[in-house]
Amino acid sequence: MYKRQPPFRTAQYSLFYYDVGNKIVELVHVACELGIIIQRGSWYNYEELKTQGKAEFQELVRQDKKLQSELLNKIKQLSVSHDR
Repeated sequence: MYKRQPPFRTAQYSLFYYDVGNKIVELVHVACELGIIIQRGSWYNYEELKTQGKAEFQELVRQDKKLQSELLNKIKQLSVSHDR
């Protein structure tokens, strides 16, 4: 008799040690969940900004403080409107 193995499982996670990266990763993740950032496959779209890959999009957000505050304000607006 042949033994069958359970299917392989994958998990994705990001490790940052004492870095601001956790804030950026969480900001991008929440913005995707709320539909502020549109993800299609490996492409991330925000208004006119379009990048391929989550890491590249996170790097753009990390470098652009204006974009960070814009995303944070939109998240706050949506969370306040959902609380009412």
